[in-house]
Amino acid sequence: MDEQSSKLSSSASDEGITHHHQQIPTTYEKYMDLTQRVLQKSRKSLDTQVYIQQAYGEEKMAILGGSDMLQGILDGLLDKMAYDTVLKDFAEYCNGKNNTSNNTVSSSSDVVDDVTDITPKQQMDRIDEAIRFVLDWEAQRDEMDWKDAQTAQRSLDASLLPEGVSTEDVVRYREHLQKLQARVALQQEVHRVEAQIATMQQEQAQTRQQIQEQLSNMHTLERQLEDAANACAMVTN
Repeated sequence: MDEQSSKLSSSASDEGITHHHQQIPTTYEKYMDLTQRVLQKSRKSLDTQVYIQQAYGEEKMAILGGSDMLQGILDGLLDKMAYDTVLKDFAEYCNGKNNTSNNTVSSSSDVVDDVTDITPKQQMDRIDEAIRFVLDWEAQRDEMDWKDAQTAQRSLDASLLPEGVSTEDVVRYREHLQKLQARVALQQEVHRVEAQIATMQQEQAQTRQQIQEQLSNMHTLERQLEDAANACAMVTN
């Protein structure tokens, strides 16, 4: 039993160090990093020169003197959206900030959840809190297991067990009770996190719709540029 207690102590200490010292990125940091990489990948996939040539044709572009000017304008707009505007607006949205003059993604009705009255970032932070709760609970459980094992050993050494009951039976019974308690606690946390994830998914759907609206506005701008180029061509002719 002394050897088993030593192993439990070593295991509890090792797991405690792992739980409290391991640096894990927050859910918000992961979400923002993923959003940034998606925007950058989408931007790299857009070849404005090809789109301009498809929209105007070689003859019109020759009349306008090439596509460099239009390409520069479109590249500038897309770069600002992909590397600055959309990411900044999305970060402000997640943090519950509302800039009515410059923010085209967030609005006063989207900044705060109607039911829980918390920002998306706070919802993600709550998921992190749930994870930390489970890790801390496991560390405390391991420490209590080790202490309980020592206490049980001292008690058993000082008294006789009932006939037919062994030390292993007592240990197994305590482990069974602890597993039941752990299951109840984890189920409660899972239900709470699932409800928060469902709320976040709704927020993500709204954000995707707003980004699609911005892309639609870009297409409108492209048509306006095409109309301007056509007007220039008519004047030149």
